[in-house]
Amino acid sequence: MRQLLAQSLRYFRIILGVMVIMEGYHAHAPLLYIMGGMLVMMGILNIGCGFGTCGVPDKKAYSTKNYDPNEVAYEEVGKK
Repeated sequence: MRQLLAQSLRYFRIILGVMVIMEGYHAHAPLLYIMGGMLVMMGILNIGCGFGTCGVPDKKAYSTKNYDPNEVAYEEVGKK
Protein backbone atom coordinates (compact mmCIF):
# COMPACT_ATOMS: atom_id res chain seq x y z
CA MET A 1 0.00 0.00 0.00
CA ARG A 2 2.80 2.41 0.88
CA GLN A 3 4.56 1.64 -2.39
CA LEU A 4 1.38 2.38 -4.34
CA LEU A 5 0.99 5.72 -2.56
CA ALA A 6 4.63 6.63 -3.24
CA GLN A 7 4.27 5.82 -6.93
CA SER A 8 1.02 7.77 -7.25
CA LEU A 9 2.62 10.83 -5.62
CA ARG A 10 5.52 10.50 -8.03
CA TYR A 11 3.22 10.55 -11.05
CA PHE A 12 1.19 13.37 -9.51
CA ARG A 13 4.34 15.52 -9.23
CA ILE A 14 5.26 14.84 -12.85
CA ILE A 15 1.78 15.63 -14.16
CA LEU A 16 1.44 18.74 -12.01
CA GLY A 17 4.89 19.93 -13.08
CA VAL A 18 4.04 19.55 -16.76
CA MET A 19 0.79 21.45 -16.20
CA VAL A 20 2.66 24.28 -14.44
CA ILE A 21 5.20 24.44 -17.29
CA MET A 22 2.36 24.64 -19.83
CA GLU A 23 0.70 27.42 -17.82
CA GLY A 24 4.03 29.24 -17.70
CA TYR A 25 4.23 29.02 -21.47
CA HIS A 26 0.73 30.43 -21.91
CA ALA A 27 1.21 33.17 -19.30
CA HIS A 28 4.78 34.03 -20.43
CA ALA A 29 5.98 33.57 -16.83
CA PRO A 30 9.56 32.26 -16.48
CA LEU A 31 9.07 31.65 -12.75
CA LEU A 32 6.44 29.03 -13.56
CA TYR A 33 8.97 27.28 -15.82
CA ILE A 34 11.33 26.97 -12.88
CA MET A 35 8.64 25.78 -10.47
CA GLY A 36 7.26 23.29 -12.98
CA GLY A 37 10.74 22.03 -13.78
CA MET A 38 11.41 21.47 -10.10
CA LEU A 39 8.21 19.47 -9.72
CA VAL A 40 9.01 17.36 -12.78
CA MET A 41 12.53 16.66 -11.54
CA MET A 42 11.19 15.75 -8.08
CA GLY A 43 8.90 13.23 -9.74
CA ILE A 44 11.53 11.80 -12.08
CA LEU A 45 14.25 11.51 -9.44
CA ASN A 46 11.75 10.44 -6.76
CA ILE A 47 12.91 13.17 -4.40
CA GLY A 48 10.44 14.27 -1.76
CA CYS A 49 10.90 17.13 0.62
CA GLY A 50 14.47 17.49 1.80
CA PHE A 51 15.88 14.21 0.43
CA GLY A 52 13.69 12.06 2.63
CA THR A 53 14.16 13.96 5.88
CA CYS A 54 10.49 14.76 6.35
CA GLY A 55 9.30 11.29 7.29
CA VAL A 56 6.39 10.94 9.67
CA PRO A 57 7.19 8.84 12.76
CA ASP A 58 5.18 5.73 13.52
CA LYS A 59 2.29 5.99 15.94
CA LYS A 60 3.91 3.34 18.11
CA ALA A 61 6.90 5.60 18.79
CA TYR A 62 4.73 8.24 20.46
CA SER A 63 2.26 6.26 22.48
CA THR A 64 0.13 8.17 24.99
CA LYS A 65 -0.43 5.06 27.09
CA ASN A 66 2.29 5.92 29.65
CA TYR A 67 1.96 9.69 29.33
CA ASP A 68 1.85 11.73 32.55
CA PRO A 69 1.12 15.44 32.01
CA ASN A 70 2.49 16.35 35.47
CA GLU A 71 5.87 14.74 34.87
CA VAL A 72 8.59 17.23 33.93
CA ALA A 73 11.95 16.14 32.55
CA TYR A 74 14.92 18.15 33.83
CA GLU A 75 18.43 18.23 32.50
CA GLU A 76 21.30 19.01 34.85
CA VAL A 77 23.69 21.68 33.63
CA GLY A 78 27.27 21.30 34.83
CA LYS A 79 29.80 24.02 35.64
CA LYS A 80 32.70 24.70 33.30
